[in-house]
Amino acid sequence: MDPNLFSSSREYVRNFILRHGLNEHDAEDATQKVLLLAWSNLGQFRGACTFTTWLCAIAKRVISKHFRVKCKHETVDVTNLPL
Repeated sequence: MDPNLFSSSREYVRNFILRHGLNEHDAEDATQKVLLLAWSNLGQFRGACTFTTWLCAIAKRVISKHFRVKCKHETVDVTNLPL
């Protein structure tokens, strides 16, 4: 596996996370988590999909966990949301 694959995929993952509603600061933290999880689980990458697809699957789980934790700690006022 190309060692530059992680660094070249970083911006792609970060943009993916930003498109799913995280702010800049949280997206940076989530990107770090995704890359760390991918690195520590690299042996589980089977190559059945592209590397970026695998990273995005990890990112989806990190994003879901972020919003689950966030929802437990704060309430959202939906009365002022645009329709």
